[in-house]
Amino acid sequence: MPKPKKMPKNAEPIREGVAVIAESTTMEQMKSLANQIEQRWGIQGSKEPLTVKDLISLTLSRLDKEINTPIPLLKRDEWQKERNAKAKEIVTTLQSQLLSVSKLQKRKIKDVGKKMYIDVKQKIALAVETDRENMALRQRISELDERAVAREKNRANAAERKVQEQTLRGDREEKRGRGANHRSGHHCPMPA
Repeated sequence: MPKPKKMPKNAEPIREGVAVIAESTTMEQMKSLANQIEQRWGIQGSKEPLTVKDLISLTLSRLDKEINTPIPLLKRDEWQKERNAKAKEIVTTLQSQLLSVSKLQKRKIKDVGKKMYIDVKQKIALAVETDRENMALRQRISELDERAVAREKNRANAAERKVQEQTLRGDREEKRGRGANHRSGHHCPMPA
């Protein structure tokens, strides 16, 4: 490998990349390349090469992270558009990686990407719909709670009025009883 040129002062080295290799490339050549990259830029490669399965797993993990991003109370449509854009970006990255490291046909790769994107769009739409339904349920529960409180207040007020009416009736009957005793000339002895 020829001696590398010096990097310009304001340039940044690439921190991530994919090596496209020929069938004749040996593991020793790959290790040598990794050592040269590490010596030149201080970038360590992964100890084990990524497989197509690894790339898909990483992509699905990133997509799940996007789907699980909290939905704001306002601007749900913007959230959904942002999640769809991020999902498309993530899937496009996977497609590029697969095209770089795999011998799969381009059409199959695009089909896989398209199916993943459609699937994640459906999951995002479902998350928004579920959130809307949850909001409606929370509102309904709140209304039910308010009605239950109002019903209990009305019951308590009715019970209080009933007690007041019974107290008034009892007072009136007691007064009538005393008034009848005075008219008949009977005096109730006062306790000493």
